[in-house]
Amino acid sequence: MSINKDIDIDEGSRKTCIDLKWLFCIATLSVPVTHASTPSEQYHSLKNNLSQLFTPKSNDEFKTASMQKLSNFSLHSSPTELPVVGSGRPMDVVPTALWENQNKTLKDAIQIAVQRNPEISQTLATLAAQNANIDVAKAGFYPQISGGVNTGDLTRKGERGRQVLALNASQMLYDFGKVKSGVTTEQAKLVIEQANVLVKIDDISLDVTQTIINIQRYQKLIRIANQRIAGVKRIQEMANLRANAGISSQADPVQAQSYLQSAQSALIAQQSLLSQFQQHLYTLLGFDARNVQWAITDDFIKQSDLYVEPQFNTIPQMIAAQAGIEVERWSHLFEQLKAYL
Repeated sequence: MSINKDIDIDEGSRKTCIDLKWLFCIATLSVPVTHASTPSEQYHSLKNNLSQLFTPKSNDEFKTASMQKLSNFSLHSSPTELPVVGSGRPMDVVPTALWENQNKTLKDAIQIAVQRNPEISQTLATLAAQNANIDVAKAGFYPQISGGVNTGDLTRKGERGRQVLALNASQMLYDFGKVKSGVTTEQAKLVIEQANVLVKIDDISLDVTQTIINIQRYQKLIRIANQRIAGVKRIQEMANLRANAGISSQADPVQAQSYLQSAQSALIAQQSLLSQFQQHLYTLLGFDARNVQWAITDDFIKQSDLYVEPQFNTIPQMIAAQAGIEVERWSHLFEQLKAYL
């Protein structure tokens, strides 16, 4: 069932045709322009002005990852809110002189590593792209505008030589929830991307922490190895004196020499591992941090709640898995709704 209404006016005839149908509302507006020099510019200008009335505004909430919203899939939800993903301030290049012989914490190193890591930038770009996909899905709720420029009716004497601007607009009225399910699917995918950002931040934080702890570990092992070498050298001197005096056999100096060489080879291996971790930290931070004093408190393990029962709904991997379930659920519903259209 449709309702048609036509109005004809001489000298600048204007036609308006409004069709109301069950599922779609299509409105056609024809504006004749006599001897227009640039009809395409008028068309694009009119189209852009009308599109601003129907274009949905992008939502910037994807930049904030709220643990309270992400972890609401179980009975125990955490009220902890994480800060805005991606710092609004520009990344500062930390010169080595500012960190020379200073006491810094693990948090300082993690902040620098997260800011300069290219994988974080990639995941944030993917997150922004997924937020744009939500806007694309929401576009199904808004009118769709199309149009073009045609020549006038050559069979009618009064319309010859005219340019007719045609603009069409269609509005979806009801589609059994197909557009809504598509929007919900894209929103669930956005949660997955937010969780992926948190996973990447956790991975970088773990990498930085393990690297700094291993650096301090091998620094202490090297000090112990030097003390061992000094002790073995004293034993070797005593063995040489006893052998030269005829108190002991010549096998004792040889055995002491082998012990000394073993301790020296262990020192070289530990120095090599220390250099590897220092170079890896240089890659993570972007500057030489060999002279930085890293402050790790004695109650570091206590503050980490290592022996506290974990809350699985706050683990980023679990959040991503739960969001994946929601994506598959709404995708299945979306495919079922296709049968009604």
